Amino acid sequence: MIKIFSVLTLMIFLFQFSFAQTEESPLRIFGYFQNSFVYEKTSRSQIRRSSFNMQQLNLIAQKDIAESWSAFINFQAVNNFTSVKQWGAFSVEEAWLRFRKGNHFNLKLGLQIPIFNSFNEIKNRTPLVPYVTKPLVYEDSYSEIIAISDFVPQKTFIQAYGFHRVGSIKIDYATYLGNSPNVETWEGNAISGLDTTDTFLFGTRLGFRTKNFKLGVSFTSDQAAGVKFSPKIFLEDSSINKLVHRMRLGADISFEFGNFDFKSEFIRVLYDENIPQLDLTKTFYYATLGYFITDEWYPYFSYWHIREKFLPNADFSFSVPTVGVSYMLNDRITLKAQSALIKFKTKVFTDQYHVGPTADFGNHALAVSVFF
Repeated sequence: MIKIFSVLTLMIFLFQFSFAQTEESPLRIFGYFQNSFVYEKTSRSQIRRSSFNMQQLNLIAQKDIAESWSAFINFQAVNNFTSVKQWGAFSVEEAWLRFRKGNHFNLKLGLQIPIFNSFNEIKNRTPLVPYVTKPLVYEDSYSEIIAISDFVPQKTFIQAYGFHRVGSIKIDYATYLGNSPNVETWEGNAISGLDTTDTFLFGTRLGFRTKNFKLGVSFTSDQAAGVKFSPKIFLEDSSINKLVHRMRLGADISFEFGNFDFKSEFIRVLYDENIPQLDLTKTFYYATLGYFITDEWYPYFSYWHIREKFLPNADFSFSVPTVGVSYMLNDRITLKAQSALIKFKTKVFTDQYHVGPTADFGNHALAVSVFF
């Protein structure tokens, strides 16, 4: 806590000093949105479905309020959001104040997206992302069916970051502090949205990059309550009745060679539940190889894999080979097409519960993504 107060004291001093020197800049309002059409077909039962979707919208307001100081707000809506019909979701993704002291030191205070691996920083800038459906743990429109917050930290409140140059190499760093995952919901008796424990999320990333190469490692640590030791389809209540230490380990690498472009990330989530024979490890990785035919045309092949262990009871995984192409019509409009095969692998090691096989299915999508 002493460290937190020291940071806040420094911020107040810098804030007063900076405001005395400059005038405010105009308010900038901009954003991104992506609309898509998806057709799915299962491999065995021949179930077909198709749908248009306002997949994701981010409305952003930014203002430089003094020298070295800027404020930023980011509203997000997904999946045809409407509160009347209870479709999709709407959220305040970010609301932060940043102090910038050159490239080597930036301090953000307020609700924000933490720096973890590489893709988490750019996932909302949909015109810059070639995918219709992003690598799964980064796809906010899938948050109702995939526990993306278990794999990737979603929010933090204090973050320092920047880079230092050593010759032609830039050394990146980031470190942040935020709430633990134990946040009150509308279903509880306390004020919703607040952390119900006195623990924190701590995270950091260290990396280096050159003109065509980027490499980094990431780490988070927090204490999670209510961790399930069996899938919810097995038991009504399988929660561990204590705080469980959780660590996320991440690694990212990307590079270009000629017109080829390669990106890959790895995430492993470890729980220190201290229960013999229990293994709740989660793993995700993806790799994408693309080729710039021109500055506008970018076809790619990508492979994604998720595995969630609930040992000794069950072991779930699914893999997604996918191909796609993006076409940058101009600086503000990107057209996309993507086709994927989702293949499930389910292992159940107990006779107490029966889980039927999950049908593989194909997903074929078109999208237009806009920067406005």
